[in-house]
Amino acid sequence: MNNRKLIFKDVIGCDYAKDILNKRLRLFYENKERHKKMNIKIDLGIILFGFPGVGKSELAKSCPGEFSSNKDLYFDEIDGSYFMGGIVGSSTKKIKNWLDNRMKIDLDTVMIIDECETLFKNTNKTNSVLTQERTNAFKRILDINVIGSKIFVIGTTNRPYDIDPAFHRRFKFVYIPMPNEQERVLHLKRAFLDIVDGDDLKLQILSKHTEDYTGDDFNELRTELFYKYPLNNGSKLDLNNSKVQIDLIDDILKCKSRKTSLNKGIKDFKNKYDKPDSIWDDAGIVVK
Repeated sequence: MNNRKLIFKDVIGCDYAKDILNKRLRLFYENKERHKKMNIKIDLGIILFGFPGVGKSELAKSCPGEFSSNKDLYFDEIDGSYFMGGIVGSSTKKIKNWLDNRMKIDLDTVMIIDECETLFKNTNKTNSVLTQERTNAFKRILDINVIGSKIFVIGTTNRPYDIDPAFHRRFKFVYIPMPNEQERVLHLKRAFLDIVDGDDLKLQILSKHTEDYTGDDFNELRTELFYKYPLNNGSKLDLNNSKVQIDLIDDILKCKSRKTSLNKGIKDFKNKYDKPDSIWDDAGIVVK
Protein backbone atom coordinates (compact mmCIF):
# COMPACT_ATOMS: atom_id res chain seq x y z
CA MET A 1 0.00 0.00 0.00
CA ASN A 2 3.11 2.28 0.06
CA ASN A 3 2.19 3.55 3.54
CA ARG A 4 -0.99 5.17 2.25
CA LYS A 5 -4.13 4.74 4.28
CA LEU A 6 -6.50 1.89 3.54
CA ILE A 7 -9.76 2.83 1.83
CA PHE A 8 -12.91 0.79 1.13
CA LYS A 9 -11.67 -0.26 -2.34
CA ASP A 10 -8.72 -2.02 -0.69
CA VAL A 11 -11.09 -4.31 1.23
CA ILE A 12 -12.42 -7.25 -0.80
CA GLY A 13 -16.17 -7.83 -0.53
CA CYS A 14 -18.17 -6.49 2.47
CA ASP A 15 -20.27 -4.37 0.06
CA TYR A 16 -23.35 -4.18 2.30
CA ALA A 17 -21.25 -3.22 5.32
CA LYS A 18 -19.43 -0.53 3.29
CA ASP A 19 -22.76 0.96 2.24
CA ILE A 20 -24.05 0.99 5.84
CA LEU A 21 -20.83 2.56 7.17
CA ASN A 22 -20.90 5.23 4.48
CA LYS A 23 -24.55 6.16 5.12
CA ARG A 24 -24.41 6.02 8.93
CA LEU A 25 -21.18 8.00 9.23
CA ARG A 26 -22.54 10.68 6.92
CA LEU A 27 -25.68 10.90 9.04
CA PHE A 28 -23.41 11.27 12.08
CA TYR A 29 -21.35 14.22 10.84
CA GLU A 30 -23.62 15.95 8.29
CA ASN A 31 -26.55 18.23 9.24
CA LYS A 32 -26.94 16.78 12.73
CA GLU A 33 -29.16 19.61 13.92
CA ARG A 34 -31.44 19.19 10.92
CA HIS A 35 -31.73 15.44 11.56
CA LYS A 36 -32.52 16.14 15.21
CA LYS A 37 -35.33 18.54 14.31
CA MET A 38 -36.76 16.01 11.85
CA ASN A 39 -36.61 13.32 14.56
CA ILE A 40 -34.33 11.11 12.44
CA LYS A 41 -32.75 8.38 14.55
CA ILE A 42 -28.96 8.29 14.24
CA ASP A 43 -27.32 5.05 15.36
CA LEU A 44 -24.85 5.43 18.20
CA GLY A 45 -22.50 3.10 16.40
CA ILE A 46 -22.04 0.04 14.21
CA ILE A 47 -20.85 -3.41 15.25
CA LEU A 48 -19.30 -5.49 12.46
CA PHE A 49 -19.55 -9.17 13.30
CA GLY A 50 -18.70 -12.45 11.59
CA PHE A 51 -16.32 -15.38 11.59
CA PRO A 52 -12.61 -14.66 12.33
CA GLY A 53 -10.62 -13.52 9.30
CA VAL A 54 -13.48 -12.31 7.06
CA GLY A 55 -12.26 -8.69 7.01
CA LYS A 56 -14.10 -6.96 9.89
CA SER A 57 -11.01 -5.29 11.36
CA GLU A 58 -9.60 -4.40 7.94
CA LEU A 59 -12.87 -2.73 6.96
CA ALA A 60 -13.09 -0.80 10.24
CA LYS A 61 -9.48 0.36 9.88
CA SER A 62 -10.15 1.54 6.31
CA CYS A 63 -12.64 4.15 7.57
CA PRO A 64 -10.00 6.82 8.45
CA GLY A 65 -8.65 6.63 4.89
CA GLU A 66 -12.11 6.51 3.28
CA PHE A 67 -13.23 9.64 5.12
CA SER A 68 -9.85 11.42 5.19
CA SER A 69 -11.25 14.35 3.18
CA ASN A 70 -13.46 15.27 6.15
CA LYS A 71 -11.28 17.32 8.46
CA ASP A 72 -14.00 17.54 11.13
CA LEU A 73 -13.67 13.85 12.04
CA TYR A 74 -11.09 12.43 14.44
CA PHE A 75 -10.53 8.66 14.25
CA ASP A 76 -9.29 6.88 17.36
CA GLU A 77 -8.37 3.19 16.93
CA ILE A 78 -8.44 1.33 20.25
CA ASP A 79 -7.89 -2.31 21.17
CA GLY A 80 -10.48 -3.70 23.59
CA SER A 81 -7.76 -4.39 26.16
CA TYR A 82 -6.90 -0.67 26.40
CA PHE A 83 -9.64 -0.03 28.98
CA MET A 84 -9.04 -3.15 31.03
CA GLY A 85 -7.92 -2.70 34.62
CA GLY A 86 -6.66 -5.03 37.30
CA ILE A 87 -8.46 -3.44 40.24
CA VAL A 88 -12.01 -2.21 40.78
CA GLY A 89 -12.39 1.36 39.57
CA SER A 90 -9.40 1.38 37.21
CA SER A 91 -11.46 0.66 34.06
CA THR A 92 -13.97 3.38 34.90
CA LYS A 93 -11.11 5.85 35.40
CA LYS A 94 -9.52 4.94 32.04
CA ILE A 95 -12.85 5.32 30.24
CA LYS A 96 -13.55 8.67 31.93
CA ASN A 97 -10.07 10.00 31.09
CA TRP A 98 -10.45 8.94 27.47
CA LEU A 99 -13.89 10.59 27.25
CA ASP A 100 -12.65 13.81 28.88
CA ASN A 101 -9.76 14.04 26.38
CA ARG A 102 -12.08 13.46 23.42
CA MET A 103 -14.52 16.13 24.59
CA LYS A 104 -11.70 18.69 24.75
CA ILE A 105 -11.04 18.55 21.01
CA ASP A 106 -13.34 20.47 18.68
CA LEU A 107 -13.93 17.47 16.40
CA ASP A 108 -16.42 14.62 16.20
CA THR A 109 -14.72 11.37 17.18
CA VAL A 110 -15.10 7.97 15.51
CA MET A 111 -14.03 5.35 18.03
CA ILE A 112 -12.82 2.11 16.37
CA ILE A 113 -12.74 -0.80 18.84
CA ASP A 114 -11.35 -4.18 17.83
CA GLU A 115 -12.75 -7.14 19.81
CA CYS A 116 -15.38 -4.85 21.30
CA GLU A 117 -17.08 -7.73 23.16
CA THR A 118 -14.35 -7.35 25.81
CA LEU A 119 -15.76 -3.90 26.63
CA PHE A 120 -19.47 -4.54 26.02
CA LYS A 121 -19.70 -7.92 27.76
CA ASN A 122 -23.19 -9.11 28.73
CA THR A 123 -23.31 -8.52 32.48
CA ASN A 124 -25.82 -11.37 32.86
CA LYS A 125 -23.22 -13.84 31.60
CA THR A 126 -20.33 -13.04 33.91
CA ASN A 127 -19.63 -12.97 37.63
CA SER A 128 -16.51 -10.85 37.18
CA VAL A 129 -16.84 -7.56 39.06
CA LEU A 130 -14.19 -5.96 36.81
CA THR A 131 -16.04 -6.98 33.63
CA GLN A 132 -19.37 -5.74 34.97
CA GLU A 133 -17.77 -2.45 35.97
CA ARG A 134 -16.31 -1.94 32.49
CA THR A 135 -19.61 -2.68 30.72
CA ASN A 136 -21.59 -0.46 33.09
CA ALA A 137 -19.15 2.42 32.57
CA PHE A 138 -19.85 2.34 28.82
CA LYS A 139 -23.60 2.07 29.48
CA ARG A 140 -23.39 5.32 31.45
CA ILE A 141 -21.71 7.01 28.48
CA LEU A 142 -24.66 5.91 26.33
CA ASP A 143 -27.09 7.32 28.85
CA ILE A 144 -25.55 10.80 28.85
CA ASN A 145 -26.02 10.92 25.06
CA VAL A 146 -22.39 11.68 24.24
CA ILE A 147 -22.14 8.73 21.87
CA GLY A 148 -24.18 9.50 18.77
CA SER A 149 -23.90 13.29 19.18
CA LYS A 150 -20.15 13.73 19.67
CA ILE A 151 -18.78 10.17 19.43
CA PHE A 152 -19.59 7.40 16.96
CA VAL A 153 -18.49 3.81 17.67
CA ILE A 154 -17.35 1.23 15.12
CA GLY A 155 -16.75 -2.11 16.82
CA THR A 156 -15.71 -5.52 15.52
CA THR A 157 -16.39 -8.89 17.11
CA ASN A 158 -16.50 -12.63 16.47
CA ARG A 159 -18.90 -13.06 19.39
CA PRO A 160 -22.01 -10.85 18.96
CA TYR A 161 -23.97 -13.08 21.35
CA ASP A 162 -21.62 -12.06 24.22
CA ILE A 163 -22.49 -8.36 23.92
CA ASP A 164 -24.83 -6.82 26.49
CA PRO A 165 -28.44 -6.21 25.32
CA ALA A 166 -28.08 -2.49 26.08
CA PHE A 167 -25.65 -2.18 23.16
CA HIS A 168 -27.82 -4.33 20.89
CA ARG A 169 -30.56 -1.73 21.29
CA ARG A 170 -28.33 1.27 20.59
CA PHE A 171 -25.98 0.02 17.84
CA LYS A 172 -26.56 -1.24 14.31
CA PHE A 173 -25.23 -4.81 13.97
CA VAL A 174 -23.90 -5.68 10.51
CA TYR A 175 -22.97 -9.23 9.54
CA ILE A 176 -19.83 -9.82 7.41
CA PRO A 177 -20.32 -13.12 5.52
CA MET A 178 -17.66 -15.52 4.27
CA PRO A 179 -16.25 -14.52 0.83
CA ASN A 180 -18.30 -15.75 -2.13
CA GLU A 181 -16.65 -17.41 -5.14
CA GLN A 182 -16.08 -14.16 -7.02
CA GLU A 183 -14.53 -12.56 -3.94
CA ARG A 184 -12.33 -15.61 -3.41
CA VAL A 185 -10.94 -15.13 -6.95
CA LEU A 186 -10.03 -11.55 -5.95
CA HIS A 187 -8.35 -12.84 -2.79
CA LEU A 188 -6.34 -15.32 -4.87
CA LYS A 189 -5.29 -12.55 -7.25
CA ARG A 190 -4.15 -10.38 -4.36
CA ALA A 191 -2.29 -13.19 -2.61
CA PHE A 192 -0.57 -14.49 -5.76
CA LEU A 193 -0.23 -11.36 -7.91
CA ASP A 194 3.54 -11.07 -7.65
CA ILE A 195 4.42 -14.78 -7.42
CA VAL A 196 2.14 -16.58 -9.90
CA ASP A 197 1.62 -16.41 -13.66
CA GLY A 198 -1.78 -17.60 -14.88
CA ASP A 199 -5.10 -16.44 -16.28
CA ASP A 200 -8.36 -15.76 -14.46
CA LEU A 201 -9.82 -19.10 -15.54
CA LYS A 202 -7.14 -20.96 -13.55
CA LEU A 203 -7.87 -18.81 -10.52
CA GLN A 204 -11.60 -19.50 -10.87
CA ILE A 205 -10.87 -23.23 -10.90
CA LEU A 206 -8.76 -22.88 -7.75
CA SER A 207 -11.40 -20.72 -6.05
CA LYS A 208 -13.93 -23.57 -6.27
CA HIS A 209 -11.73 -25.49 -3.80
CA THR A 210 -11.60 -22.60 -1.32
CA GLU A 211 -15.15 -22.51 0.05
CA ASP A 212 -15.12 -21.27 3.67
CA TYR A 213 -11.72 -19.66 3.14
CA THR A 214 -11.26 -16.24 4.72
CA GLY A 215 -8.83 -13.51 3.71
CA ASP A 216 -6.44 -14.73 6.43
CA ASP A 217 -6.50 -18.23 4.93
CA PHE A 218 -5.36 -16.92 1.54
CA ASN A 219 -2.45 -15.17 3.23
CA GLU A 220 -1.54 -18.46 4.89
CA LEU A 221 -1.70 -20.19 1.49
CA ARG A 222 0.70 -17.61 0.07
CA THR A 223 3.15 -18.38 2.89
CA GLU A 224 2.88 -22.11 2.14
CA LEU A 225 3.86 -21.40 -1.47
CA PHE A 226 6.96 -19.52 -0.39
CA TYR A 227 8.06 -22.45 1.75
CA LYS A 228 7.48 -24.95 -1.04
CA TYR A 229 8.84 -22.90 -3.95
CA PRO A 230 11.58 -20.46 -2.87
CA LEU A 231 11.31 -17.72 -5.52
CA ASN A 232 14.26 -15.50 -6.36
CA ASN A 233 15.01 -12.62 -8.71
CA GLY A 234 11.35 -11.93 -9.48
CA SER A 235 10.64 -15.46 -10.74
CA LYS A 236 7.03 -16.67 -10.72
CA LEU A 237 5.12 -19.93 -10.59
CA ASP A 238 3.34 -20.99 -13.76
CA LEU A 239 -0.30 -21.85 -13.10
CA ASN A 240 -0.44 -23.54 -16.51
CA ASN A 241 1.90 -26.18 -15.11
CA SER A 242 -0.27 -29.12 -13.99
CA LYS A 243 2.12 -30.02 -11.13
CA VAL A 244 1.85 -26.48 -9.70
CA GLN A 245 -1.95 -26.70 -9.96
CA ILE A 246 -2.00 -30.04 -8.13
CA ASP A 247 0.37 -28.76 -5.44
CA LEU A 248 -1.76 -25.67 -4.93
CA ILE A 249 -4.97 -27.68 -4.58
CA ASP A 250 -3.14 -30.01 -2.20
CA ASP A 251 -2.08 -27.03 -0.05
CA ILE A 252 -5.65 -25.70 -0.13
CA LEU A 253 -7.01 -29.03 1.09
CA LYS A 254 -4.32 -29.25 3.79
CA CYS A 255 -5.27 -25.80 5.03
CA LYS A 256 -8.90 -26.93 5.11
CA SER A 257 -8.00 -29.99 7.17
CA ARG A 258 -6.19 -27.79 9.70
CA LYS A 259 -9.42 -25.79 9.99
CA THR A 260 -11.42 -28.88 10.95
CA SER A 261 -11.79 -27.69 14.53
CA LEU A 262 -13.21 -24.40 13.23
CA ASN A 263 -15.66 -25.97 10.79
CA LYS A 264 -18.44 -26.20 13.37
CA GLY A 265 -18.05 -22.51 14.14
CA ILE A 266 -18.20 -21.67 10.43
CA LYS A 267 -21.34 -23.75 9.98
CA ASP A 268 -22.94 -22.20 13.06
CA PHE A 269 -22.36 -18.69 11.70
CA LYS A 270 -23.59 -19.62 8.23
CA ASN A 271 -26.67 -21.45 9.52
CA LYS A 272 -27.64 -18.55 11.75
CA TYR A 273 -26.81 -15.51 9.63
CA ASP A 274 -25.92 -16.50 6.06
CA LYS A 275 -29.43 -16.91 4.62
CA PRO A 276 -30.32 -14.99 1.43
CA ASP A 277 -33.88 -14.17 2.54
CA SER A 278 -33.09 -13.48 6.18
CA ILE A 279 -33.81 -10.20 7.91
CA TRP A 280 -31.78 -9.24 10.97
CA ASP A 281 -32.98 -7.05 13.77
CA ASP A 282 -30.63 -4.49 15.33
CA ALA A 283 -29.30 -7.15 17.68
CA GLY A 284 -28.00 -9.17 14.76
CA ILE A 285 -30.61 -11.86 15.36
CA VAL A 286 -32.35 -13.54 12.44
CA VAL A 287 -36.04 -12.67 12.58
CA LYS A 288 -37.05 -14.17 9.23
